[in-house]
Amino acid sequence: MEDLVTALSSAQGGAASISGIRGLGGIGKTELAYAVAEKLREHYPEGHLLVELHGATKPVAPEQALQTVIRAFEREASLPDDLGQLQALYNQVLAGKRVLILADDAKDAAQVRPLLPPPGCALLVTTRNCFHLPGMRPFDLDTLDAPDAEKLLREVCERIGEHAGRLAKLCGYLPLALRVSAGVLANSSRSVEGYLEQLEAERLKHLRDPDSPDDPQASVEASLRLSYEALEPAAQAALCQLSVFVTSFDRDAALAVVEVEGDREELLDRLLRRSLLEWDAASERYNLHDLVAGVRCGTVGRCGRRMAAVYAALWEGCRPSEATLPQRRGSNAGGSTDSSTRSASTSTRVGRGRWPTLASGMPTPF
Repeated sequence: MEDLVTALSSAQGGAASISGIRGLGGIGKTELAYAVAEKLREHYPEGHLLVELHGATKPVAPEQALQTVIRAFEREASLPDDLGQLQALYNQVLAGKRVLILADDAKDAAQVRPLLPPPGCALLVTTRNCFHLPGMRPFDLDTLDAPDAEKLLREVCERIGEHAGRLAKLCGYLPLALRVSAGVLANSSRSVEGYLEQLEAERLKHLRDPDSPDDPQASVEASLRLSYEALEPAAQAALCQLSVFVTSFDRDAALAVVEVEGDREELLDRLLRRSLLEWDAASERYNLHDLVAGVRCGTVGRCGRRMAAVYAALWEGCRPSEATLPQRRGSNAGGSTDSSTRSASTSTRVGRGRWPTLASGMPTPF
């Protein structure tokens, strides 16, 4: 978080500062953005404005986003609908001010580009997708470390106690899953052991608030399905086929399993850009989070048979010392997370272990 605060506070030097928080649905991008904004209140005393872009559901048009910011300063203004005219007014009302704008849940660069602020201001973007904007410094979020995940569970529901390690592992160390599972136990009479057995049988079914099963902020499956459903059919099929892997895998293995029309390597890159797949440049291996693998279609059977053939070929060609592969993120027996990161030379990986917990909801401006 401190790296983000430092990056955004640099706008004091006379230029606009732009940072992007990227990552999987449910990994805590908005929570981190709120915490960063709170630390920057003194740096941007003339306004903290939240612009909800709804990129994962019903994307807001850039014109509407610009109007939201302009009306925060000119409430009675009669605003045009033309994008160019709105951008001119946007820069005019922000000129000479020190304002932080949080563009939450952005879809793509085209939606955010008109919001690039004038010098002295800052723009903080949260998004599930990887895209480039002039001057934007990206920060890719990771899942929690095991000790911090266990601590969070106990803070929400003290009776989890000694079961925190097992529960954190079943949650894949994903912040939304941790919060939801602990919240379920905190408001239930069921035993922790019984809930763990339910999770082991059907994880996604039980990683949701029983009162809001379709709310992406209260259901892991609902949150991840937003990203899945935003994919075109070929990318959906590729993700389904990749879900047969129970460990990290290299590019050759991925291409051996994926059976779709078109450029398969481009589809892999697209899944990376959508934060549904991870790439570790050091080991040159992909990783698919356990819970992402659970949100899949029903076309895995034939792919599973192909995967068995791939593993058999790999096994026959490797030495015994090479036969043990690192486990998929979220399923490692030791309880720690895989250290893989996306291959992005200009991005920074952000661990979430010590982010402050914030109250839900934030007004506009915040």
